[in-house]
Amino acid sequence: MNTPPSVVPGSWLLGDPAEHPRDRLRIQLLLTALLLVANGVGVASVIAYLTLVVPGPMVFAPRFAELNFIAVPTYLIAAFLVGGLFATQRATRELRWAIEGTVPNDAQQRSALAMPWRLTVIQAALWILGTVLFALGYGSVDGSVGIRVALTAGGTSVVVSVMVYLLSEFALRPTVAKALAANPAARKTTGRISLRFLLGWIVGTAVPVVSLMVIAAEALLHDDLDRGTLAFAILATGGVVLVFGSLLAVLAAASVVASVRVVRDGMARIESGDLEAQVPVFDGTELGDLQTGFNSMSRGLRERTRLRDLFDRHLGQQLARHVLESPASQHRTHHAVAAMCIDLAGPTSVAEHRPPEEVVALLDEIFAIVVEEARQGGGFVNKFSGDAALVIFGAPDSLEDPAGSALATARRLTDRLGHFSPRAGIGISYGHVIAAIIGSADRAKYMVVGDPVNEAALLGEHARWQSAGVVASGSAIAAASSTESNHWKVIDRHTLPGRSSPTYLAIPTALAAPDESLPDRAEPSGTRWTSLLPGLR
Repeated sequence: MNTPPSVVPGSWLLGDPAEHPRDRLRIQLLLTALLLVANGVGVASVIAYLTLVVPGPMVFAPRFAELNFIAVPTYLIAAFLVGGLFATQRATRELRWAIEGTVPNDAQQRSALAMPWRLTVIQAALWILGTVLFALGYGSVDGSVGIRVALTAGGTSVVVSVMVYLLSEFALRPTVAKALAANPAARKTTGRISLRFLLGWIVGTAVPVVSLMVIAAEALLHDDLDRGTLAFAILATGGVVLVFGSLLAVLAAASVVASVRVVRDGMARIESGDLEAQVPVFDGTELGDLQTGFNSMSRGLRERTRLRDLFDRHLGQQLARHVLESPASQHRTHHAVAAMCIDLAGPTSVAEHRPPEEVVALLDEIFAIVVEEARQGGGFVNKFSGDAALVIFGAPDSLEDPAGSALATARRLTDRLGHFSPRAGIGISYGHVIAAIIGSADRAKYMVVGDPVNEAALLGEHARWQSAGVVASGSAIAAASSTESNHWKVIDRHTLPGRSSPTYLAIPTALAAPDESLPDRAEPSGTRWTSLLPGLR
């Protein structure tokens, strides 16, 4: 289950996208306020620039009174109504799906992603229209003033348009995140980050150069322009450019930093172990690729971890690590191992008289003890086969005393499994095996192949009918250290089913009857034990 953060980074103004009832008011107010601020700053800049900075005839002269006090205010009010209220109301209607919390269709997704550009186009069109109208209006009275108005308002329209785009993109970030969450593929059609750098060049280089060109043109047209006026105009232009350039640079950088920051925070969550980490995708440029790529990586890590967990469960952590870390050429190796088989007595009758759920719960409980004790003894459970389990000591990782570890584990298991019904029979053998991954390219299994495995299975079945419930072969006793072998007593020499030679059978001394020992002969001497292990000692 994905758990993306609910708050899209940027500002507390954006709120929580989960608050559907408040989204409409927030979107409406935030968009309207930001657009009015951008346009208001633009209008104030044009007036200040024309009256205080650009040398030449004053635009507030009496001959421009009708334009200054009737035409300009009327147009500004109409533009504010169209560009501020009407445009944002229309945007809110088109984003109703986000406000109501429904899943958008393709058209609604495209509309949400394109909304910042559409609002920018509307504002740019109003500014261009106003620039043309006022340039013609002032130019009809004084041509030089018309040129000043055209150049000043034209340059300001570029700055305002860039501000509108960046501010509306910021305000609509939660909505874009919802649209991209519904269809991440839609992001690829919404723009490139290079465009943001182009906008930065326009505001930081093109507009300032045009402003200086306006001042230079005024100086050429008016021979009586003094040095002080020209110097003031240049200094004021530089100040305006620094203020607006830095503001727009901060806005543009913030849009990039926010996208990178969410990925950085997501990486920190991954490093802390939270593989459920997801980040909101709210950028329509290549930065959205970064956010989408992080989410894909997080999903891949979760899937890989889940598969690794399944791998560990089916193979055991020890074997899984060996298979993953060892080259393929080392997946078929020779080992001297102790094999221990745990075989439950009477499983058929148990399944016949108990419901399947109870049988499964019983097997789970018994095998959980087997896994715990095997891990403590340094072995690994090679397989569960119905009502039996095979534990290997000495492969894939070597043990100093695999036989001793197996025998000690068997004694602990006998104590812990003694009260269970059906009764478990435990058989232990020792010898050479080949450990290999066997199967096809589509399906394979790690197997331990050799006579000790077969003998351990026969001993486990034989032990089910013995009072001790556990039987070890003479080869296992001989291979174990004296510390462990002293806890065992040879009681019989028996030919197991399907085998041609007899096997010495031993049980824990604590479980042996006082008179229980090999009939008519003594236990093998140290030399005799060695003869049971050809090639191993």
